[in-house]
Amino acid sequence: MNRRYERKSIYEIRSMSYEELRGYRIALKKRKERIHRIQRLAFALIATMILTVVCTLAYSSLKTNANKGFKYYTSVCVESGDTLWELSDRYIDYDYYEDKESYLLEVRMMNRLNDDTIYAGQTIVLPYYSSEYKY
Repeated sequence: MNRRYERKSIYEIRSMSYEELRGYRIALKKRKERIHRIQRLAFALIATMILTVVCTLAYSSLKTNANKGFKYYTSVCVESGDTLWELSDRYIDYDYYEDKESYLLEVRMMNRLNDDTIYAGQTIVLPYYSSEYKY
């Protein structure tokens, strides 16, 4: 490292001439500017990397089913002998649900059911998907 850029003690600074002191101050100022420039560059690089990772994760986690179909709801009047499992077999679409339990969980939440018990004459709402747009 050049001796000019090294930090000097107060005794060395006091013994400098005006020209040496001026050159030393300029050298320190340039060093600080270089350090700040490097810090700004490092911050920008880290911020860009973090933003890239966040955007990549957000984009990859967005799974849209809009191009496959539209979600609709239908109300069904429960008849004698119907079970929630049998009704779910008629309306479930495994392209949108991982398994029957996830579909039944949604049905229970929508209809405020505590378990799979349903009664004849009861009306429940069931979600289903269709490829055609209905308005």
